[in-house]
Amino acid sequence: MSRSLRVLHLEDDPDFAKLVQELLRKEGWQTHPVVVDNHRDFVTTLEKNAFDVILGDYQLPSGSGLQALHVARQKAPNTPFVLVSGILSEEAAVETLKSGATDFVLKSSISRLVPAVQRALRETGARRQAQDN
Repeated sequence: MSRSLRVLHLEDDPDFAKLVQELLRKEGWQTHPVVVDNHRDFVTTLEKNAFDVILGDYQLPSGSGLQALHVARQKAPNTPFVLVSGILSEEAAVETLKSGATDFVLKSSISRLVPAVQRALRETGARRQAQDN
């Protein structure tokens, strides 16, 4: 049984974006990805659509993952945001978490992505349930 998952993915490498969607699909999600490769399209897409999870590349030619994170916290504060990076220093990782990222995953450890998304969705569901009670 597949679960539906609406994903906004800020990523400038189409092959990596496909890999991520395949990993999620193998875990039983029927993904509905929207992949954007620049900050402007990210903002526009986020303003017009609701997502279950946001994945954001840390380094992009048109802006940073931190910029995207700040926009996401303003426009979709309850949507989990997982930062994905090829290189992320310990200081940058701490800064992303302090800024509201749900988690971060190194591209070299892509096997951590699915567990990070699963945890982010569980935590968001638990928060929503606690707010409803």
